[in-house]
Amino acid sequence: MEYLLLVVKDKYFAIDVESIIEILRPKDITQIPEVPEYILGVMNIRGHIGTVVSLRKMMQYKEMGEELQEFILSIKKGHSDWVKELEESVNQEKDFTKTLDPHACPLGMWIDEVMTCLKCDDTFMEKIKREINPHHKQLHEKGRVVIDTALTDKEKAVGIIRTQIHEHYDVVIKNIEALDNDIDLWTNSIQRIVAFTTKKGETVNILVD
Repeated sequence: MEYLLLVVKDKYFAIDVESIIEILRPKDITQIPEVPEYILGVMNIRGHIGTVVSLRKMMQYKEMGEELQEFILSIKKGHSDWVKELEESVNQEKDFTKTLDPHACPLGMWIDEVMTCLKCDDTFMEKIKREINPHHKQLHEKGRVVIDTALTDKEKAVGIIRTQIHEHYDVVIKNIEALDNDIDLWTNSIQRIVAFTTKKGETVNILVD
């Protein structure tokens, strides 16, 4: 017997492959009144009408869109603080305590994870590959240049911050905000509806990551 492994945050579920009707993106969900919050509505898939269940809501997790919005806010604040501390480290000769490794900060780790996503929407992937990822790498790498340069030429280090650091920072933030504006499209490109039949012959559609 073969099983399909499903993921919802850090939880894993398995469904018998033979019971699966179809796997598709969330769409054409008809809402129904007076049902628990985790029931999103009903769908008709190949003539199979079944309830759509959000496993995230059933397990009292936040929706993926909410988590991404909170993550984006933290990314914007974290990188704003990063630039501010870099400026203070040069102007006030303080130690710089934040990471200079683009893969070690939360955004870098998220980018590394998303870059392996095979089901993500091409539009978003191109934005990450062409805009966010290269400028984010340059932001951190230029930060290292600033720290090294400040040891011998403080004025030159300040100049790098005012030009190159802020240029890369502005591009990263602009594109992160663009993702925030299209958060529904982003989550729809990641999440899937798995439609299957139970042993009783009932059709169930579950929303998974």
